Amino acid sequence: NAPGMKMLGDFVDRVGDSLESSHDLARPSRIGIIATAGDRRDEDMRELGHIAAQHFDVLIVREDVSLRGRERGEVAGFVVEGVRAAMEAGSRCKQVETVLEEIDAVRHAMSRSNRGDLVVVCVDKHGEVMTELESWSSQAQAGSGVNDEVPPADPDYTAPTDS
Repeated sequence: NAPGMKMLGDFVDRVGDSLESSHDLARPSRIGIIATAGDRRDEDMRELGHIAAQHFDVLIVREDVSLRGRERGEVAGFVVEGVRAAMEAGSRCKQVETVLEEIDAVRHAMSRSNRGDLVVVCVDKHGEVMTELESWSSQAQAGSGVNDEVPPADPDYTAPTDS
């Protein structure tokens, strides 16, 4: 939702600013993977994209597995419209891409990032994303060896139930 994206954006700005002050040469990029639920209003989806564009250099728009009544690509399309409108108005974001599948989006973001960049992932399938991220870095800590006995290091994570 838009208020949540605004809070996330403010956090990204604080972290991003601290990264920039610690680098002498190239400015670290802020890369975001964003999505929203399909049961939101079209204008809310556009607004989410518009807000995100104020805080990230590159945005990769994906979709959740459950589209909540929408057609594949429809939700991402509205978010991208908001990002593009913000870009035309001079936002921080200079590039937006659509990669609908979550793991493909994560792989794309990681492959285009450089050491020191800030990559933020708005997650749908937590366990799968953490497993993918662990394969990218021996330094990854959160979710090491995801299983039911040792849940990922995420305070919002709840293990799926068998019911």
